[in-house]
Amino acid sequence: YFSLLQSIALGKRRLGEIVKATGISQPVANKYSGVLSDLDIIEREIPVTEEKPLKSKKGLYRFKDEFIQFWFKFVFPRRGQLEMGQTDKALEEIKAELPVYLSFIYEKIAAQIIRQRADLFFEFEKLGRWWDKNQEIDLVGLNRKQNSLLLGEVKWSRNPVGVGIFNELKRKAQLVSWGDSKTRVYYVLFSRSGFTPEMIKLARYEKISLYKGDRICLEGR
Repeated sequence: YFSLLQSIALGKRRLGEIVKATGISQPVANKYSGVLSDLDIIEREIPVTEEKPLKSKKGLYRFKDEFIQFWFKFVFPRRGQLEMGQTDKALEEIKAELPVYLSFIYEKIAAQIIRQRADLFFEFEKLGRWWDKNQEIDLVGLNRKQNSLLLGEVKWSRNPVGVGIFNELKRKAQLVSWGDSKTRVYYVLFSRSGFTPEMIKLARYEKISLYKGDRICLEGR
């Protein structure tokens, strides 16, 4: 169980990657991942647009419990350093890796915020992420009855988000196979460090919702 959890913490999220990293056979990995899912430690995530999620081959494993994720990501690999009192060195290494870890946490926070804003967007039947082999969208929300689609990007960066990020989101939106020509599409951007003046101007014109940190700074109405 520990080797499986550590492999997920280190970014091996596909079952094949976990098997290769741990040396565990696929049937055993399936069994262990099932037990850990039942315990609400990990979960199998699939692209939110998948029509048959149980049969999807695009599943990725991720932690549900952030405390356990932090321990396996940062503490477990450095047990030797910590036991020998090399805390300063361990802390230096953790600080270097922390921004990538926090970016995933920020995505989860953004999803929680969006889920509570049906007044600004719509009631979500599904809310999650979307990806294919080479592309990914951080936030995708769906409502088939209302024929509504939400697409969003979440950026944990020291730099303000500019127009380029939004243009890239619109490009990736063309790859999402969902809806039709009458689908209403909502856009939302989350940024740790705010937005450039050009992005704010464009958001007002195109009615894009903008969040700085966890607070909305522009409603896309």
